[in-house]
Amino acid sequence: MHFVADFLLVNVLAGLSVAVDMWMAIVSALSMFDNKLAPFWNERKALERERGH
Repeated sequence: MHFVADFLLVNVLAGLSVAVDMWMAIVSALSMFDNKLAPFWNERKALERERGH
């Protein structure tokens, strides 16, 4: 019985990790949209290239 509880706990934590990673990716994409793409579309500003890549 202890094995089943450990198995369930590990799978729940793995599922939460995937969900958190997904939300972090969504928030990152929305942040990029707000900071880079929205001014380009709204004000017709040129997109600036990031240096160092």
